[in-house]
Amino acid sequence: MHSGIIFDMKTVTLNLHYMVRGNFFISFLASVAFVSSIVSCAPQARYVEFEERVPAEFDLPVGGREIAIFTVKEHFDSTFTTGIMGGFMAKLAEDRSVGLDRIRNYLVSDPDYARDSAILRRILTERGAGLNFVISDAVMEEPVRKTDSYYEVMVIPYSARLGVYDSLSNCIFENVFADSIFIKSFRYGGEKIGEAEEYMAEISFEMGETLASALSPQWKGENRLLAVFSGNAWTKACRMAQDFKWEDAMEIWMRLAGSANPMHSAYAAYNVAVGCEVLGNIGLAKKWTEYSLARMQTREALALKERLGL
Repeated sequence: MHSGIIFDMKTVTLNLHYMVRGNFFISFLASVAFVSSIVSCAPQARYVEFEERVPAEFDLPVGGREIAIFTVKEHFDSTFTTGIMGGFMAKLAEDRSVGLDRIRNYLVSDPDYARDSAILRRILTERGAGLNFVISDAVMEEPVRKTDSYYEVMVIPYSARLGVYDSLSNCIFENVFADSIFIKSFRYGGEKIGEAEEYMAEISFEMGETLASALSPQWKGENRLLAVFSGNAWTKACRMAQDFKWEDAMEIWMRLAGSANPMHSAYAAYNVAVGCEVLGNIGLAKKWTEYSLARMQTREALALKERLGL
């Protein structure tokens, strides 16, 4: 890893796990960022950070099966191909508690083999296992460089095809995944970002991890902004939300939403909408967002409206 370069920055904190309504899992992170009020009459903003459990795109039937990974070598060098293979294998083994001794890896040197169904079927029949993964058409696009006040950023879009085959060489899942990898460096005192090829091992490994993450439930980091005015009711409701007592907090905000003060009413309704969204009640979240905007057009409610697809 290159010193001074940040790959896919993540904050590791202690998770406090909760179950919401039986099947919606959220892990509330015990950290709240405080932002001072913009003007004296405006609310304070508190960002509640949490993790949402995102279901797998494909319910992978691993069980006790032996696994084979076939990675097709495209026009990149072997570092790129082996990096994808290594990242995929490591993530799959971690998420599914599969021992590495149960995973066999194969490098397919000719891309045409994966595109010819007859040849691919023959390869899987001869070398395959109980469950087979074929990674092909891996493409790394031209990097895009950006700068802001603090960071130099290189964005690297990529895509790859993942196919899952059973022991009879039947395709049971296939999808093309597209994403981007961000490489950041501090503009002042940090190491300058070089060419994308210099980070080929890290980039390809992360690509493999991303492909494998589609096959198991993942925790996705989220954060939501709450508006808090001075007063016991606002403070109490915010603390309840921090303790993940959203229903109790929403009862207070609902009362505050009836305030004659349009700003207080609008932000209280906005908070209710955020709570509904976090708890998975999107329909009710939309109604409270509309009510908030009817009381006052706030930037926060407009952003929530866009996020909810209103």
